[in-house]
Amino acid sequence: MSRVVELIKSHIAFFTIIPCRPKMDIVEALSYVDLSILTVSPIILAICCGPVIMLSYLELISHPRLIYTLMYCSLLILTGMLHIDGLTDVIDALFAPREKREKILKDPHVGAVGASSLFIILTLGLIAMICSKGIIDAVKKLVLSELFSRLSCSICARMGKPLHRGLGSIVIDGVSKRRNLIIVPVIVNVVSSFLLLGYVRAVTYIAATVLLTLALVRLPIKVLGGVSGDVLGYSIEIGRHISLIISTFLL
Repeated sequence: MSRVVELIKSHIAFFTIIPCRPKMDIVEALSYVDLSILTVSPIILAICCGPVIMLSYLELISHPRLIYTLMYCSLLILTGMLHIDGLTDVIDALFAPREKREKILKDPHVGAVGASSLFIILTLGLIAMICSKGIIDAVKKLVLSELFSRLSCSICARMGKPLHRGLGSIVIDGVSKRRNLIIVPVIVNVVSSFLLLGYVRAVTYIAATVLLTLALVRLPIKVLGGVSGDVLGYSIEIGRHISLIISTFLL
């Protein structure tokens, strides 16, 4: 039990801005990245949805679109925009000459292409939330997007070799030893989709999100030549926003 608690604390410390002091080594914790959908996603969703729903129920926030905006922004803030950096770096590298790609991935600055793409992606995510027909639909979208972002990361970690040594290689080495653990995010996503969307819409949602994610994640892996921590972060945000957009058409 203590090992499970330490794993939860490690995932919370790594994937969120919540202060934690885990005793588990980060290498070991990231080797169980497939389980982050059980260790950290419920906490993220509870913090992002709980207070806003309560304020809405108490009628302290009466404007629906403000509620949906707060839910979306709180998700980005709680994760410390950790994966946003990977998203912008990967997109910048995709549009750069071959000889400059590795340097761009290690550069902490954001280029014009990455900044523009980030603006577009975040705008689409916000629009998807604002278009919610009610608080229940908004919560469903946020739940589906958070859960699918974890599956997207698990898929990405199995799609290529490590680009270089770092956090990305740690995750890839870990999942290569525990390939069967991907069944956890798969089952969680399938069950949650059927419960929240119903049979027909769930099938459509799963097919669309998986196919689009495979295409958009495979592209940088093929162009860059492998998977890095930035590519994994990119896959998380791409998966999250694909889910938000697809679920908007289904809810």
